Amino acid sequence: MRALLWPIQCHPTIRIVGRFPFSPELANSEYRHRTVALHQHFYSGSVRIGREQFALEPGDVTVTPPDAVSRYEIAKKGYHWCVHFQPVDVGVSGAMFRLPLHIPRAIAGETIPDEFRFLSDAIFQARNRRKGKPLYLSLASARLQSLLLRLGTRPNARAVAATPRSTLAVEAAKTYIDAHLCESLEVCQLALRSGLSPSYFAERFRERFRVTVDRYILQRRIEMARVALGSTMRSIKEIGADCGIPDPHYFNKQFRRITGESPSAFRSRERPS
Repeated sequence: MRALLWPIQCHPTIRIVGRFPFSPELANSEYRHRTVALHQHFYSGSVRIGREQFALEPGDVTVTPPDAVSRYEIAKKGYHWCVHFQPVDVGVSGAMFRLPLHIPRAIAGETIPDEFRFLSDAIFQARNRRKGKPLYLSLASARLQSLLLRLGTRPNARAVAATPRSTLAVEAAKTYIDAHLCESLEVCQLALRSGLSPSYFAERFRERFRVTVDRYILQRRIEMARVALGSTMRSIKEIGADCGIPDPHYFNKQFRRITGESPSAFRSRERPS
């Protein structure tokens, strides 16, 4: 079995979530849980899940089915994020999808630790609040299901192996951009992270997404600004800074360039007085 069947529509019940140290001494044991375990590993080695053996590199994700025995071999100390959640009855759960037992970092993407942090914070809030506990539990459950669906729709390792490295690099860059829109994003730095020259990176990005890197960043930032302008009372200057464009005049100019109207005109239309 190289995949776990999981319902497309589900509200997982989280039992444990957090970041934990892991060492060769701790790895020298067999682990077996009644829950499903989702891990992201930050050490090198290998893991056996049931009868399947997988090599592990930092950033790899694994899914351990309930009651499956797992055993690790690692050489140096590291840590992993993990979330344990209740299994479901496959026979009565409706439409299902396949969740791979091992997902390499190149396929899983760069933002998975952010998902674990979100889940950990939500469960912490649920356990330390008298009011709002059901809300935080529901929020964590929905976020976990969304993560599982994302992992289930990732391409398989064979497909990724046949994909040019430059394509994987620009796709990873796009994911990084989406997660860091409020920060400084320079093409040269993005190219450096991708291991490509700036000119080749820009060329491959445009080929892959039909838009230049700078244009993509600007469009995503203006999308963020539109949401904030239409749903909050924060000042236009603050919203521009939140979206990575701290100069108010430049923000106004770029907002008008993308939308055809000023931020204030957009706000007055979206939030009529």
